[in-house]
Amino acid sequence: MYKVSSYIIVFILLIISSLFFSCRKDQLLTDPSAKLSFSADSILYDTVFTAIGSTTRNFRVYNPNSQPVNVSSIRLANGQGSFFRLNVDGVPGKAFSDIEIPAKDSIYVFVEVTIDPTTANNPFIYTDNIVFETNGNVQNVELVAFGQNAYYHYPKQCIYFSGGGSLCYDTLGCGSVWNNDKPHVVYGYAVVDSACSLTVNAGTRVYFHQNAGLWVYRYGEIHVLGTAAQPVTFQGDRREPEYADEPGQWDRIWIMEGGPTNKNEIDYAIIKNSFIGIQAEYSFFPWATAGERGNLKLTNTTIQNCSGIGLLARYYEIQGGNNLIDNCGSYALAIQYGGQYSFRHCTFANYWTKETRNEPAVFFNNYSGSNPIAFDSLYFGNCILYGNQTNEVEFDSTSTAGNMNNLFFINCVLRTQMNTSSFHYVNCQINQFPGFVNGSAYDFHINSTSTAKDAGSIPIGQKFTTDLDGYNRLLDAGPDIGAYEWH
Repeated sequence: MYKVSSYIIVFILLIISSLFFSCRKDQLLTDPSAKLSFSADSILYDTVFTAIGSTTRNFRVYNPNSQPVNVSSIRLANGQGSFFRLNVDGVPGKAFSDIEIPAKDSIYVFVEVTIDPTTANNPFIYTDNIVFETNGNVQNVELVAFGQNAYYHYPKQCIYFSGGGSLCYDTLGCGSVWNNDKPHVVYGYAVVDSACSLTVNAGTRVYFHQNAGLWVYRYGEIHVLGTAAQPVTFQGDRREPEYADEPGQWDRIWIMEGGPTNKNEIDYAIIKNSFIGIQAEYSFFPWATAGERGNLKLTNTTIQNCSGIGLLARYYEIQGGNNLIDNCGSYALAIQYGGQYSFRHCTFANYWTKETRNEPAVFFNNYSGSNPIAFDSLYFGNCILYGNQTNEVEFDSTSTAGNMNNLFFINCVLRTQMNTSSFHYVNCQINQFPGFVNGSAYDFHINSTSTAKDAGSIPIGQKFTTDLDGYNRLLDAGPDIGAYEWH
């Protein structure tokens, strides 16, 4: 009996001792020299438009110590008036107290910012700090946001469709002019009304919110007047670095039909990261009339990184030159239902890498439903039509529409599996790599050994004597094929 009681006593003492040391191990660390560590010591936001929230960024707060710590205070230095907002371990706010972090563990802190409008047109910097206080020890994580005021275009009315969904828009005033003193930020659709015009001057930056776009309604006109030194840019409104090459951020520039006096023009523009870059169309099939189908002069323009189509044209008239249309999730160029088109010194290239692409870089058809529509003309001179698939040029033709009798490729580089032995192809290079510097990185300049070098036709080249970079095409043996002259 005595021995059993001794064993019980010893066993109880061991349990008490274990609990004692366990409690001591789990006791909060109160040493004032104890510090936290952070996965980032500063959080930077690229240009954030005033009154528009930023993307959410996060970082981790580590307790590297062997005992838990109590963070007595986590707060924004600028207090409740700060433009920043926090979420600490799932709880939103701007100040927090008594946050315990277990030994060798961590918590997440999420940060957003919305900058109030100011009268400044130029970018400005807004800073704050997240202050962490642990056992009297103060540490900071710096917050920096570059803010900018802008012109905002918000939808004022909506069209609701019977099958569901809606299209919300704001109708611009007739004769509207967008200047480059401040960016323009578009929500929904900005609409150029019938018989009205919009002029976008050199250096203007237009940013579209998700699903937003620019809609030139019937008989309206758009004049984009960029220059080599000050191009006009159209892109999404997320300015963080991770969105720089994110496709599908906004919808499209949509230009509808007009009369013979309508003159749509886009010169020196950069259109990127949309669903469709430009959609120019006559929308009343099969009652198409050439006098109403509308026209567009598209020059010195880059359209790239569209999740859908770069340039979509339906029974339209387009005169294009010195254009680069590249790297789209579907077609770089799609022409449907006939029309009248000429492209000189253009590069249509598709090296899309975001996911699988099934469509060729360039596609044509000459009918709508059961209605054949012959091409008035379809002309490519000194152009590159290429990509990383074996067939990048495709026709879908109906024989009752005069086939493609008015289709011509003159001094072009084509990647295609079609028969190119007919009179439609003159001095063309078939399936010969044009020597792009780096197509997947959006660099479609040609290298010094390119077969496109000096292979263009001078009469065609004289229509665009300088390339997309402004370099003279006529300084050597002959103009190069494509949008860029090697130098």
